[in-house]
Amino acid sequence: MQDLKDIPGIGPKLLQLLEASGFSELEDLRAMSADQILDHLGETNKHHQLTKVLPTQSQIESWLERLPAAETVEAQGVNYESDPDILSMLEYAPIAEPVTGAQLMAGEVKPLDISEPIYLSNVLNEVEIRVGRRTTTPTPHQTVGIQKFESGLIVEDELPTVAPVDISRVKSVKDFQPQGEELEQIQKANEKEAKSRDERVKLLTTTRAETNKGRRPSSRRFIRGVLHPLPGRMYLGALISILGLTFIPLALIAGLALFINDSLGKPSLPEWLLIFPLLLPVFGILWIIVAPGCRCRVCGQKLFLPKNCLKHRNAHKLPLIGYIFPTALHMLSFKWFRCIFCGTPIRLKE
Repeated sequence: MQDLKDIPGIGPKLLQLLEASGFSELEDLRAMSADQILDHLGETNKHHQLTKVLPTQSQIESWLERLPAAETVEAQGVNYESDPDILSMLEYAPIAEPVTGAQLMAGEVKPLDISEPIYLSNVLNEVEIRVGRRTTTPTPHQTVGIQKFESGLIVEDELPTVAPVDISRVKSVKDFQPQGEELEQIQKANEKEAKSRDERVKLLTTTRAETNKGRRPSSRRFIRGVLHPLPGRMYLGALISILGLTFIPLALIAGLALFINDSLGKPSLPEWLLIFPLLLPVFGILWIIVAPGCRCRVCGQKLFLPKNCLKHRNAHKLPLIGYIFPTALHMLSFKWFRCIFCGTPIRLKE
């Protein structure tokens, strides 16, 4: 009998119920009693409804009685004493000397502190073999001593000796620290750097005293807001946006006028009007290159590209024109502006 289905009385449905309950091997049934098995089967069948009739406790007991006895396999040891590597290891291994009880008491060594020896004639697990031949010629940092006793040979390897330390060559950390004028120069440089860093941090939110000297805080000429890190790019983007938005209606009007004039056959308009339609693509290309890099310092939105979304109520706006043109004009005129999207005042001058 090697499987659950070989037990008389266990059909396909009971076999499925047993496997769903975790009893897939004969050993699983041996590990529990009949009432425990019945509880597991009842709990599983309650959730999965695998069978309509559960086995009784007497039936389960009859299953357990018919189970074959568990096979016991004794572990067989391996004799490593005939292994050439083991023999080589034993050949170079030191020979233990017997220790008397008085010596154990003198060294305060407890009997339980002494490990049991390993018998290589009957080993159940693998043996780690470490074989290393000892040198017979001492090196400058190693000495090999050989002592003979009546019971055998003991080979002693002393720990490698380290060359003595020359105290005169040892230096402390203070010897490498700057002293005198060098230390003063470093301190002054650190103070100057700290002061410059504090000024840069202060400039992010506050203008210089001379920037708004003589200006009223309520005036548009009063520069305010967070300092933008790229004022030159913002000025260039504002200028190109203004020129581009100005040239669009001029190019349309000039082109339409020239077309009508040419259709009527009356060359009464000057030819220099062609400059507006011709320069419009140039400003368009410049606007495509520069405008994406002009962003708000706070929210990071692109200021000179149209975007269909809600704008901030404090943003610069002109009726029928929108937000981009008045924002760029305010930027060039007063060197600060309010972001179209977050409304934060951003300044372009320290």
